[in-house]
Amino acid sequence: MEPLIRFFVRRHLLVHTITAIIIILGYRTVVSTPRETFPDVEMSQLFVNAVLPGASAQDVETKVTIPIEEAVDKIDGVKRHHTVITDQVSMTVVEFLDEIDHEELDEVEKDLRTEIDAIRDFPAEMEDDPTVLRFAARKFPVVEIALSGPSTSVADAARILERRLERLDEVSSVSAIGLQDSELRVLVDPVRARELGVTLLDVVGAIDARNVSSTGGSLETRDARRQVVLWSRYGNPEDVGDTILRFSPTGGAIRVSDVARLELGREDTGLLAHTNGRPGVSLVVRKQAHADVIETVDAVRA
Repeated sequence: MEPLIRFFVRRHLLVHTITAIIIILGYRTVVSTPRETFPDVEMSQLFVNAVLPGASAQDVETKVTIPIEEAVDKIDGVKRHHTVITDQVSMTVVEFLDEIDHEELDEVEKDLRTEIDAIRDFPAEMEDDPTVLRFAARKFPVVEIALSGPSTSVADAARILERRLERLDEVSSVSAIGLQDSELRVLVDPVRARELGVTLLDVVGAIDARNVSSTGGSLETRDARRQVVLWSRYGNPEDVGDTILRFSPTGGAIRVSDVARLELGREDTGLLAHTNGRPGVSLVVRKQAHADVIETVDAVRA
């Protein structure tokens, strides 16, 4: 050890050079290392979420949870599973053995999705298929942008900002909370409808039959080929009121506007966002898996 120390003591320039190289390499390592808000860990868990609109917790358990748990029991490597059931919602947490690695978890996730997709006795009123989710710290939101103001202006500004953020290289996805699409409400007057002999189903059927689009194949001639397209969708909200329900025996057409009042509003998404006590919209930004969290936030703010 003493000869080694004596070697470096006599060669000051070499020592200074090695020290400078170590400092430079250390600085480059620190600068190039991605910074994370949360450690990039992956838990050996999968979450199965299912929604049955309007159902009680008991109905959800019988019609949704039990078939899902039977599918989970067919998967290898499951340590245990439990389900939290509330009105309309079933959330099943599936825990796997600790020795399962990332690749094996990918495989069992595919197997679980296949088993759930094979379930054919879900109730007809179940609008969406169950979703399989995996916990990943890198998918946590890194920044949330809050907008407030008049509903129409905020909605337009939120959509523009959402598209701009999604074009950033560092951003993985942008979720809008409280962003409500426009909708037209047809409020049928029961007294007026009864007088004209029109039912609610008549109104619904007439609107559905009028607001259609379809492709009817193609027509070919010797010199040309044309696509046959049926397009009868509403272009303006006022067109709904002009929809003909039927013709009266005395002559003339009975239209939707004769029995209903049209009201343009916003759909009820079940989620509301407020900023400083005022209704608005929140944009939740998630970064790419390997993007630096600080650089992502700076890019969003720019």
